[in-house]
Amino acid sequence: MRRAVASLLAGAAAVVLVGCGSNDTSLGNRFGDCTFDPHTVCTNQNLKSLSLASSDLTGADFSGSDLKGTDLNHAILRDTKFVGSKLWVTDLTGADLRGADLSGATLFDAHLEGADWTGANLSGVQYCNTFLPDGSMSDCPALDVTVSGPPSTPPSVTSFSTSQPVTCLNDAIGEGIEVDWKVKNATSVSFLVDDVRATTAAGSHGVKRVPVNCDGKPHVFTIQAFGAVPPLATQSFTVNVGR
Repeated sequence: MRRAVASLLAGAAAVVLVGCGSNDTSLGNRFGDCTFDPHTVCTNQNLKSLSLASSDLTGADFSGSDLKGTDLNHAILRDTKFVGSKLWVTDLTGADLRGADLSGATLFDAHLEGADWTGANLSGVQYCNTFLPDGSMSDCPALDVTVSGPPSTPPSVTSFSTSQPVTCLNDAIGEGIEVDWKVKNATSVSFLVDDVRATTAAGSHGVKRVPVNCDGKPHVFTIQAFGAVPPLATQSFTVNVGR
């Protein structure tokens, strides 16, 4: 199982080894004041853009924490608390959320396709452009915003390419490459490898690490930009990624 690691935006030297809820001193599952283990308590923390895919966080408490852009796909989150948490562009694809407490959380541009939230507390949850477990997308009923003037412009992809030179990154996070991207009028962005969604992002541009098996074979990388009005915008390229 891949352990939690800090975002690429945070250098290893910046990690403060002060655990919460555990005495484990390894770098593999710690970030800032938090240790990512079952039943850990990491409330009101800045946990943005972390990679926690497939982690076992059963019974943990992340109430009030900011998890914007964090990867929790296929994580075990049974009875985990996200009370009042910010789950913006958070990847919860295939996550086990049975019995989780999401009361008062904000789920904006999040992904929950295939997640199981049987018995979860969803009272007061605010949704906006969120992909729900059944694959449907929510509207923005929680946002009382009056828009005047002409309709919003559909999203577009301005540029999408590999960072040069193409380099296979292989470290504690796993294998992957970096891509440069820029979009317009997008509320959220997804990256796919060979038609399988690999990661997400927020904003209008940046450099994103996309996980891929560096096996020397050609892989198709696709960006999808979602906006306030359809259609979504896509762009793809193919590249051989070797170690």
